[in-house]
Amino acid sequence: MPAESRAFPRVPPISAGGGYITTDKWLWWLVRPGNLPPVQLEPLLRRAAWNIGELSALLGIGTRTLTRLIERSTGLSAKIWLRQTRAVIHLHNTRQRRSLDGLTPAQAYFHHRPRPWSRARRHEIFDWIRAHARTIVETKWEMADHHARAAAWRRSVAAWLRCQHLITVSPKPQPSPLFKTQIRS
Repeated sequence: MPAESRAFPRVPPISAGGGYITTDKWLWWLVRPGNLPPVQLEPLLRRAAWNIGELSALLGIGTRTLTRLIERSTGLSAKIWLRQTRAVIHLHNTRQRRSLDGLTPAQAYFHHRPRPWSRARRHEIFDWIRAHARTIVETKWEMADHHARAAAWRRSVAAWLRCQHLITVSPKPQPSPLFKTQIRS
C-alpha cells in the first residue's frame, strides 16, 4: 500500500442526499451521514491542487455530487467557495502569531538560518578539503580504494574544522581508575 493512501485514507462515498460541509475553527469539514467520522478538507484541497474534480475523486464522490453538496451547505457556488477557502487559509497562514515570536506560520515553516559562509567561500572550503584529502591519499597509501579515500576525506574535514576552531580533538582519554577496578572485580 503506497504511503499516500495511508496518509489520506479513501473516504467512503456518500449519496447526494446525505452529508454536509461545515466550518469549525478555520477548518472545513465534510460531515458524512451515519456514524462515519468527519473528514477535514484542507489537506485534501492542497493534495487536489485546489481543483474540485480532483477533490471529488479523493473523496470518492462525483464532481456534480460534491458541487451540489457545497452549494446546499454553504449557499455559494463551488468555484466561489473554493476561492474563498483558499483566501481564508492564506490569511490564516500569513497572520503574525505571538506564539511564534511574531512570525507568521508560513515564515516559521519556511524559516531558514542564514548560512555562515557565502557560496564562493563554501566552494573554496570544499576545494581545500578535496585537495588535502587527495594529498593524504597520494602520500600515505599506494593502493587507494574507496575506503582509503573516505578515511582521507574524514581526516581532511576534521583538520579543516580544527584549523577554524570549530572543534577540538583531544588525545584518547584514559579511563577512570575507578572504572578499571570495577571491571576487574
